[in-house]
Amino acid sequence: MLGLRGVRLGIHLPSLVRMQVRAILEAACACTREGIKVKPKIMIPLTAHRNELKVERGISRPRPPR
Repeated sequence: MLGLRGVRLGIHLPSLVRMQVRAILEAACACTREGIKVKPKIMIPLTAHRNELKVERGISRPRPPR
């Protein structure tokens, strides 16, 4: 299997990670408004080096609304 997998795909396409994180958080907010308790977890897959994790954490942190 060649190509980009796991965290490296997220590093190459940071907008993909931001979109996924936003979707998770928006779904959690919608559930909370309906009275459902949620504890969303965002996991970063297939990290080979701590620098990859550092970059991915920076990408996946939610930004304040504009």
